[in-house]
Amino acid sequence: MRFKPLFMSGYIRFLASHSALKRESSRGPPRVGIRATIQPAMKRPIGVRVIAALQSVGAARLFVEAVDSLVEVSKGQRVEAAPILRAILRLIVALIPLVVAIGLWNLRPWARYMTLIGCTLLLLLSLIGLGAYLFRQDAAAFIGALVEVSLSGLILWYLFRARVKAAFHATRPSAEAPQLRQDR
Repeated sequence: MRFKPLFMSGYIRFLASHSALKRESSRGPPRVGIRATIQPAMKRPIGVRVIAALQSVGAARLFVEAVDSLVEVSKGQRVEAAPILRAILRLIVALIPLVVAIGLWNLRPWARYMTLIGCTLLLLLSLIGLGAYLFRQDAAAFIGALVEVSLSGLILWYLFRARVKAAFHATRPSAEAPQLRQDR
């Protein structure tokens, strides 16, 4: 009798069911039941990869700043609560873009919504800053705000494209198939 590893038999069953799902999807209308609700995942668009990478870089920058502020607090002679709380809050805030980047990488719809909200807020604040920098005649800050406005606008435009929306919602169950019915 040959030894058969358990994970191999499960892996082979997974491959067999996956190929069966592909064959079923090419045979016409989908069957009603749990298998009909499973849709093959779309390939991750390259723009989403770039946005997730930008989010990761932003998270790393915020994390380094938070650690730097913790180091500065630890160098002080007197320990005060406010700077420590500020540094801890910076660490927590640094986790938000990291979580959103992971969600974008895994094509989670909530990550798309969070990115849309963040880019909209950044766009509005950058537009306000654009006016303020123009009024103060600060050329370097004006160019930085202009880059922020254009980058936020580009990300918003990209995330509202139909193909990108479909990529984020491709792994969701279809609305027409019942959720809990078993195949008979």
